[in-house]
Amino acid sequence: MKKTIAAIFILVLTAASLAALMPAKAQARTIIVPDDYPTIQTAINAASTGDTVFFRKGTYDGPINQTLVIDKSISLIGENAEDTVIKLHPIYNVTWIFATPFFDYTDAIRIDANDVTIFNLTLTYIGHIRINGERVQIVGNSIRSQSTSTGLILKGSNCSVANNFVLGTITLESGSNIIAQNEFNALQIMSANNNFIESNNFNYLGIYSSTGNIISKNNVSTELVSYAVSLVNSSHNVFHYNNVTVSAWNTNVGIESNSRDNTFYMNGFFYDYANLDVHPDFDRLYNNKKLVSSYFAGNSISTNFWDNGKEGNYWQNYNGTDANRDGIGDTPYVINENNTDNYPLMRPLNVSLAPPTITPFPNPAVNLLRIKFVSSSNQTYNVSKVSFVFTVEQPTNWIGYSLDGEKNITITANFTLANLTNGLHNVTVYANDTLGLEGASETVFFTIAVPEPESEPFPVVPVAIAIVVITAVAAGLLLYNRKRHKKAAQT
Repeated sequence: MKKTIAAIFILVLTAASLAALMPAKAQARTIIVPDDYPTIQTAINAASTGDTVFFRKGTYDGPINQTLVIDKSISLIGENAEDTVIKLHPIYNVTWIFATPFFDYTDAIRIDANDVTIFNLTLTYIGHIRINGERVQIVGNSIRSQSTSTGLILKGSNCSVANNFVLGTITLESGSNIIAQNEFNALQIMSANNNFIESNNFNYLGIYSSTGNIISKNNVSTELVSYAVSLVNSSHNVFHYNNVTVSAWNTNVGIESNSRDNTFYMNGFFYDYANLDVHPDFDRLYNNKKLVSSYFAGNSISTNFWDNGKEGNYWQNYNGTDANRDGIGDTPYVINENNTDNYPLMRPLNVSLAPPTITPFPNPAVNLLRIKFVSSSNQTYNVSKVSFVFTVEQPTNWIGYSLDGEKNITITANFTLANLTNGLHNVTVYANDTLGLEGASETVFFTIAVPEPESEPFPVVPVAIAIVVITAVAAGLLLYNRKRHKKAAQT
């Protein structure tokens, strides 16, 4: 009896082991358009969570009169941003109010899933790209809305929009996002907190009912709107290392509706007379131009901070002196009775070259440290080993790189990264020169797309048959053993 039970137990264990070998979940794969599927919609439909849809150079149409919905965590990656084009065709809506028609488009793309990546593509469309998911990455794309008032709407958090050209507006409606190294028309921050805006070129910044945002190293230049930077009911935001330029008749910063406790330092505020005829009162206009305008309802008084206790801002119409030649004006720059820059700068900072750690005014004979990548920028590789070539214009005491934002690794020259995993990566080179100045390269984004090795299909049917046979044999042994003991008992 004991031997029979032991044999049955071994058979059951064998069946369980075979069942455990059955594949439970498919590995992430790369779907190639048009090789595997001819259209973007069919490729997305076929993709599973974690998959990459890779587009070869060409032009692809999205669904006609529909929003392209991405509701799974996948990556859309183009072979080349300039030559890989996706045309989107959202439905056109007409709304009648009495006898007046109002026209608008639905969203061209709606991202509802978390952890979606769109990289290295040209997207042309009317309407918006609406991002509802978390941790979405929009990197290295040319995004061309047919209206400067439409563009990207971010409603998800912890997203990154980096190194894109956006012919339109970026609107933030959520917090903890990064907008970096882009060129676009306008940025609106609406009831959104703790976002980081760095190293962008654009025409207008509007901050509405928002707090804790950091605006750094941007160039804002406009001729079309009243204010280049506008704050409405917003507080505790920080502006530093930005250049803000307006035409002769516009204002650099407009502060309205109880916006208080915002901090501005190390910025440059400029205005451009280059395209104007010489005015008979030019000198008076030049020196008396109001660079900051404040409007507050009722008896509200707004106080903002225009220096950090050591450095203030560069004001183009500041006419103070610098007797000790320390780069700080001897007299404050008075904006109004409640707002004063106590440490106005005598020279503007070159925003495009200076990270926040650089000394504000190095010796004029010293060039700021410049690092430039020569190769491996915004490409897709089908191997896991990539080499990077860069140049540094000054002698250095230390050079290092950071992969995907991790700890710096010290190097002495060009370097190679090996054993890279599939997916989107970024790398930045940092250096210190012999005078102690620090510098950083642009951040290079690249994608590893090593094809998965083909494996023989798992013999599902034979294994299933084996399990059935083993189970039947076990059942037969039990039945036989039971009958044998019953017959023995009768005799």
